[in-house]
Amino acid sequence: MSSAVMILTGCSVSALLARARGRDAVLKIVATAGDPPELPPQVLATLGPPRLLPPRAREDGVLAALAPWPHGAPSPLARVKSLACADRILVRRAAFRAGAFDAIFLDAAGHVAEGAATNVFWARGGRLFAPALALGIVPGIARAAVLELAPAEEGRFPLADLAGADEAFLTNALAGVLPVRAIGDRPLAAAPGSLTREIAARFEALVGSETS
Repeated sequence: MSSAVMILTGCSVSALLARARGRDAVLKIVATAGDPPELPPQVLATLGPPRLLPPRAREDGVLAALAPWPHGAPSPLARVKSLACADRILVRRAAFRAGAFDAIFLDAAGHVAEGAATNVFWARGGRLFAPALALGIVPGIARAAVLELAPAEEGRFPLADLAGADEAFLTNALAGVLPVRAIGDRPLAAAPGSLTREIAARFEALVGSETS
């Protein structure tokens, strides 16, 4: 399926979805700021094929690299999912070349922040942990869903907490809950762990109930 772009007017989303012809596809809606008064804000929609996961990603977990530079300092736009993300694209491309699915950013103080295109969770002793939004991370849709399904302790955690976890997983609206088998060169004890499997199953059930 080829990609398509459309400026939204009326029911044009339906027309764009019709291009998928019943196949799996990814619809993204983007709001532009424009440059008033000459260029008004617009809403665009793009439709394209889904990104394929690595083979056996859900069964064996994926590798998460570490970003080579720190997470950006919090700003008014830090938690906005925007197209101004060239730094994330560069980091993720480097992660792909190294055989990793994504790269995890640390902040300037060494706290775990987020992946270039994902949010990160980990468990230790049956307790679930996640970086706090106060770090300036993107409040992902899948992240919010996981927090509804399983209580997690949110805060500022050093890399040692993540690297020493029993299990970990990444979340993304398209990938869902994806187990992690190693952080950089540090393998985790379980991939996927029992808590990851439970949350992944509950997440899939939630998506199914909301989209059926």
